[in-house]
Amino acid sequence: MGLLGYTLSIRAGVPYAQLVQDRILNVLGMDSTGIAMNSTAITLSDALKSRLAKGHIGGKEVNLEFVPEAIQPAGALHSTANDLLKYLAANIGLIHTSANGIIQETHLIRHEYPQAPSLHFDSKDNKSLGASYVGLGWFIDTNLGIEVIQRSGGIDGYSSFIGFNPTKQAGVVMLCSCETRYAFARNRILD
Repeated sequence: MGLLGYTLSIRAGVPYAQLVQDRILNVLGMDSTGIAMNSTAITLSDALKSRLAKGHIGGKEVNLEFVPEAIQPAGALHSTANDLLKYLAANIGLIHTSANGIIQETHLIRHEYPQAPSLHFDSKDNKSLGASYVGLGWFIDTNLGIEVIQRSGGIDGYSSFIGFNPTKQAGVVMLCSCETRYAFARNRILD
């Protein structure tokens, strides 16, 4: 994802942070999301510093680490739960913007993902018909006609998860200043 974002920024002729700002954040009114890095350093405003949760790994605080510009699209974005809820609302069709068509295209299945972790609790009684697929930046999990579109991420003591059931127009956003997995969240979206 880092290389793809970097390539898109070169093609557009603007830095990746500006490309995301112009094409997504401004369109969706996500004013607490962005990249707090330039090509050489982390540059947090005083307002952001006062709101930034401290990352944790193994119960110990860690500092935010610099991500090289070429891979910043894969892990340098910062956001808030409120901003990610705006993004979620756009993805499940609750708000309508000029980006709706593009957003919906990212949900289209590109290929199967057979090695994906199961959405379902493993047991000898589970006869799941589930399958996993890859969209554009999303994983799409299906089971008996139920679809969940989801993405998790994490870097240096921070984790995130966003997932939704497009049919029910229901979803969840989770942010944690820790390193963890959100398998339990994917299971709850199926309910």
